[in-house]
Amino acid sequence: MSIGVLNNDIIKFKPELPIWKKDALSQCGMGLFCKIFMKFETRFWGQNSEFNIANEKKGYYPMWISLDRGHQTNLIMCVVVGDEGRRVEKLSDELIKDEI
Repeated sequence: MSIGVLNNDIIKFKPELPIWKKDALSQCGMGLFCKIFMKFETRFWGQNSEFNIANEKKGYYPMWISLDRGHQTNLIMCVVVGDEGRRVEKLSDELIKDEI
């Protein structure tokens, strides 16, 4: 389970976790995992279900995953993490589409 779940007492442990474990968990930060879903009129990507795109700017819309899974949905998801994910989550949908 995620650090966020553990740090928000959503799960109750019996016996309860010792203080030293709770303290250690509270010091762990949670990473950002920003997902962008897009639907296109036609599928323009190949048969690979996952692919990466390199850019001079670190983390700039790097990981793409096809969500077709045998169906012609033309859906694709982009994953952006860390500092770039924090930047992207503040953008409007229109600006994200323009950048992509």
